[in-house]
Amino acid sequence: MAAPFTSFATNQAEIDDLFSTEDYGTIDETYKTFLLDLEGYFKNLGYNTFLPHKDINNWGKTKLSSQEVLSQIVDFVRRADAIFSIPSTSVGVHLELGIALELKKPIVIADIKDIPQSFFAKGLATQERVFYLSSESRNSLLVDLRKSKVSAFLRNSLREDVI
Repeated sequence: MAAPFTSFATNQAEIDDLFSTEDYGTIDETYKTFLLDLEGYFKNLGYNTFLPHKDINNWGKTKLSSQEVLSQIVDFVRRADAIFSIPSTSVGVHLELGIALELKKPIVIADIKDIPQSFFAKGLATQERVFYLSSESRNSLLVDLRKSKVSAFLRNSLREDVI
């Protein structure tokens, strides 16, 4: 799962320090719950999940160098069968999406209207093996996921990889 971190962190770095600091703050409880609910949705479908915010830096509590984070993120994308993403304006998520596109991984993009929009999200939707889902808000995303054909898209895409 790829989702913005810094823009939802408390004590976030100043924008001038965005690429030079190793302390991006910690994730607030509301956003943490939102991400855990999304993770639960995919676990209930039978998928193993990897949520870097939780699994790499413990919601911002574990301080890692950019090299350590990058190495783990690249490894995560390489090992993943598919990627669920909320691009927003996150540089990290866009990097993950670029790697996933190059590796021809199935990608689900959630474009959520109540957070900053990604310039590239709709363009990415035109690529092969990408499912684009527009949602009005973070609160409605889970309902929209359940109503959508995301589950079938993932099942079919992953079956194609086996055949």
